[in-house]
Amino acid sequence: MSKCRLMRIITHYGTPSPLFISYLILINMRKFNLTILFLLALLPVLFAGQTTRIRYRGIYADDPNGTAGIYNPERGFRLEIAVDIAKKCDVWKPQEYPGITDYLESEINKYACDSVSLVQTYFYLHGYIGRQLPPEAFATMDVYFNKLRQLGKKALLRFAYETEPMGTVSSGPTMEDMFRHMKQLKPYLEKNKDVILALQAGFIGAWGEWHSSKHNIESSDANKRIILEKICRMTAFSFFASRSIISGIGVRCAVISFSISRSASSMASAAAAAKNAASALLPPWPWR
Repeated sequence: MSKCRLMRIITHYGTPSPLFISYLILINMRKFNLTILFLLALLPVLFAGQTTRIRYRGIYADDPNGTAGIYNPERGFRLEIAVDIAKKCDVWKPQEYPGITDYLESEINKYACDSVSLVQTYFYLHGYIGRQLPPEAFATMDVYFNKLRQLGKKALLRFAYETEPMGTVSSGPTMEDMFRHMKQLKPYLEKNKDVILALQAGFIGAWGEWHSSKHNIESSDANKRIILEKICRMTAFSFFASRSIISGIGVRCAVISFSISRSASSMASAAAAAKNAASALLPPWPWR
């Protein structure tokens, strides 16, 4: 209500009661609110064709309609896939899933309603013990990574050789086998860093868990230190050590993750920290 209008009311009728003033204010507020609502109602018309409505909803255990959960990239539930790189099939069910990505696609379809964005990926290299990784091995891994790109997923990646515990496998890698393959894998990891969320230490022992290896590699702290440093070097500067547990002179953890850095400053600081830790514990690097 304008000041002039209020003065006219006071001049003609005398000073109005507080109740009457409140009534006049409410009338004017109502007109203002109606104007705002009208303008808001016009927005869809004014911006028709320029906006997209996306409806998200969460899921919970007893939700009967909980089949459209919010997609949660780089976290949350994960699938678990193991690929025999030499045989180009699933490690555990090769006859049921004979293709490189058959089991991956089956699991993604099975758990689609859970909006899973991560895949715990094991690349088993036991078919290449005693020799170099051939071009066919990288082509097989390419098929898998390209499928992840297509599906919008990322890998928690681990390389391993042995599929049984306590040395019960017929053959296992020597340290020289691991080092040979690490050197080949370094540029390959750099090329595919967009679909690798983290690289787990792997390589040693049953399932890459740093125990029960055929040649008892994990029994030596010196061996573990050398292998750990080479894994750090293998990941170059696009990865940095995110979590490592080093106690005394020996590594006391089975899995050490290396995450991809998207920030130059965080990459540099993490790489420097990893280098300092490795330098304090590990011998010089034999190849660059």
